[in-house]
Amino acid sequence: MSVEAPRFHYTANATEGAKYQLDLTLKDIAVRLRQEFKQAFPDYRFSVTKESYSMGQALTVALMQAPAPVFEVVESSSQEYRQERSVDKGYAQLNHYQLIRPGWDAERVCNGVKLTETAWQVLKQVVEMVEAYNYDDSDSQQDYFHSNFHFHLHIGKWNQPVELKSPGVKALRYLP
Repeated sequence: MSVEAPRFHYTANATEGAKYQLDLTLKDIAVRLRQEFKQAFPDYRFSVTKESYSMGQALTVALMQAPAPVFEVVESSSQEYRQERSVDKGYAQLNHYQLIRPGWDAERVCNGVKLTETAWQVLKQVVEMVEAYNYDDSDSQQDYFHSNFHFHLHIGKWNQPVELKSPGVKALRYLP
């Protein structure tokens, strides 16, 4: 039996996901998301971790294995671009809001990282699946923050790059 979620809506832009339930813990949400990711994306592997801290909690989803490249090669004459980005190492932190906001699909650039069309669509679905469990009634201009959890989206991890693995083939490190 699920408990009816309160409808606070202190701010005008409050959102509540379709699967949000007041009695679901972040651990329960992480378990459900792992199962949903396995069903929706059988050729991909994701890491779903939770973190609790004073007055909040966060969920981190990292794409750890993909059947095709996730980064699109960007030709840049600027050496600064290559040094700032850890894409060459198979790792990137993404801004999940860019994946779900209208108008960003054409460029497929998320937090300065150009993604392939397939990776963009997969990660967009991942964000939608995660946000279905979230509640957010925050307004930074009023310095008011109220959400079920914070969400972080990564490709790979800082110490473990995303791997490319075609079905039936041993995984390869992303490093060129």
